[in-house]
Amino acid sequence: MASFPPRVNEKEIVRSRTIGKLLLNLVDHTEVVRDLTFAPDGSLILVSASRDKTLRVWDLKDDGNMMKVLRGHQNWVYSCAFSPDSSMLCSVGATAIYIFAVKWK
Repeated sequence: MASFPPRVNEKEIVRSRTIGKLLLNLVDHTEVVRDLTFAPDGSLILVSASRDKTLRVWDLKDDGNMMKVLRGHQNWVYSCAFSPDSSMLCSVGATAIYIFAVKWK
């Protein structure tokens, strides 16, 4: 019996919803990914938050290459979110909240 939501290999992060074909396989976190967020500016920047205490920034326009690793959390990172204009990124961990000024390029 299928579960809902369907279980997905944590390494297979990006899938095409229309045809279910794996588009990119984003691999670099050493622990479970807890959250994903796209930059709302349409840049196809994706940020992942993980139990490995990092956030990773992926450029989906560049074949999903990892652009940056954001460190600082002393414990798991639970969630991340962009500001509406994509100029700031907020992350929430077990013991801290971080706000990053976003300038990837």
